[in-house]
Amino acid sequence: MSILNSFFLFIKQPRYRMFYRDGDWRFKTWSIIKLWSFIILLVFLSEIFIAPIVSFSGFDANQNYLIDFFNDQSIYVVIFFTMIFAPLFEELIFRLPLRCGHWNLGFFFSVFLFFLLLEAGNYFGFDFTIWFFEINFYLKNLALILLVVFFGFLFSKIIKNKLPLEKVENLYLKNFKYIFYFFTLAFGIVHIMNFYNYGRYWYLILFLVFPQMLISFSLGFVRIIFGFQWSVFMHFLHNTVLTLPIIILSYVSDDFFSLINNSREFDPEKISQSDKSLIFFMSYYIIIVLLVFLVAIYSVLMEYFQYKKNN
Repeated sequence: MSILNSFFLFIKQPRYRMFYRDGDWRFKTWSIIKLWSFIILLVFLSEIFIAPIVSFSGFDANQNYLIDFFNDQSIYVVIFFTMIFAPLFEELIFRLPLRCGHWNLGFFFSVFLFFLLLEAGNYFGFDFTIWFFEINFYLKNLALILLVVFFGFLFSKIIKNKLPLEKVENLYLKNFKYIFYFFTLAFGIVHIMNFYNYGRYWYLILFLVFPQMLISFSLGFVRIIFGFQWSVFMHFLHNTVLTLPIIILSYVSDDFFSLINNSREFDPEKISQSDKSLIFFMSYYIIIVLLVFLVAIYSVLMEYFQYKKNN
């Protein structure tokens, strides 16, 4: 069965005991790339219909905390949070507990606790981490990670002593469909907090987070059939592919953009060598990503229709 056929079957009826037992890391990597490409295609097609609806409502999607984050933070902070912290942190909350286990549940509760504290601090305008650390940004976050690990071990031991694994697994087997849908939808809905003033446009919530919903279904599927580390990899792939062009452009000088804006006076000779190198690199990057994307889409659709034809 192809990866896309398996995905549709799983989404229709999530199964706790569904694995891809065969295939090495190359097979899994290419399968994830094919599935991710298909999801991105769906996101693009959905935006054709969603964007006019959001625009007609008067909601400004550019009033976004994520855009402000990219504008205000240093490039190193952006790289750390988008390519390392976000994939790992969000997978620990929304994908790790999809498999039962003392360690899985312990670290889920630990990360979720700190997530609630951070969100509560943001809501009330107070950084609770000041209570613990009067140190610089990087050391504070390192200390927070160590605290999360400590409480993860602590909660795991408590769960192991107080809650028999057999009972937890039976609960998962009987209710996995609801568990999967809950964490999948929660991941999408949480991303509504990326937007300013979304409360006035509550009826647009599903439209605004629909792309994250699609990504969440695919990440949950990959977590179940391949394992937690592969859902982290897919999340990393998604964030990196979409973020890297922004990072490259951040190194392009303001003089280049001034030349572009003054198109009548545009002279290629005035572009600095460093800007030329960055633009060429980004162009090659986009071409390579687009080629891989097209090959992956062709491959996954051919496999899907071939399977449908034979079955």
